[in-house]
Order: sequence, then C-alpha cells, then structure tokens
Amino acid sequence: MTALEPRIRAFDRADPADHAFVIGLSPRLAAVAELDWHPIADVLSFQRGYTADLLAEGGTACIALIAEDRVGCRLGFAIAQERADEITGEACCHLALLCLTEAAEGHGIAAALMRAVEAWAAAQGHRLMTLAVFANNSRGRAFYKRLGFLDDTLTMTRPLR
Repeated sequence: MTALEPRIRAFDRADPADHAFVIGLSPRLAAVAELDWHPIADVLSFQRGYTADLLAEGGTACIALIAEDRVGCRLGFAIAQERADEITGEACCHLALLCLTEAAEGHGIAAALMRAVEAWAAAQGHRLMTLAVFANNSRGRAFYKRLGFLDDTLTMTRPLR
C-alpha cells in the first residue's frame, strides 16, 4: 500500500463531529486488548470512559490531533499529555491514545500522528515520551518498537476465579 499524505490538525473537543469520531473508535481500541478474564463489554466501557475523560481534561499540557485525508475524511487521532516520569518525576510526554480507522491502517497515518506528537513534545522540552499498550496488541507493540520505544514496566494480572 502507498502512504497517504494526511493533514494533521488539532481537534476541537467542543466539535460534536470530532468528539463523536474519537469516541466512535473506542471499539477498535477495546478489541485489541484481548483480555480473556474481562468481558469485552467491560473493556469497551473502560475504553469509552477513559477516552471521554481525556477529552474532558484538555489544558495547555495536552495535544489532541486528528489525521484527515485531502477531502477531510477523518482517518485517526492521537492524544498526548504531559505527565511526570515515574522514576525521576520529570515532566515527559505521555501518548494517552492513538487509533486509526480500519481503512487507514498500513498507510503511514499512525507514523504521521506520532511525528506530530513528538514535535509537540520536543517543543515542550520533554526528554522522554511514554505510552501504555495492551500486552496482547502485538501489532501496536511492533509499531512502537519500530519507532524506538523500549519496554519499561509491565503490569501482570492473574485471574483468581
């Protein structure tokens, strides 16, 4: 597939269409979790709530971006925020969410969003960028490793019943 030339823009959290697009991708984010010990309905509820909370936060230490094609069709989004590093306490950029429509996968859209987030982080003077990814999301993990992300911490779960 050839790479599309997306237009990356800040999205307006007050714009109902942008808001609906971002919330509407929650099922795609929930589907990659593959957490057999949680009902998918619970994972989806978590994902919708987490996304809604991010959209409500805003602030100057946050960036929310949408990728569009040349006719304005939304392809994906990224939300990043400033967060304290768990080891040093220094301010760093944390990629809270990155998601694409199914049709946008494999066209360089995620990489374009990541470049825009990294540019924002560099302009903020951040030395580190962090993110969390579901352990079973092998495609996402491989993508982030290709971009130079390293494993840091790992949360493990053991179902007791």
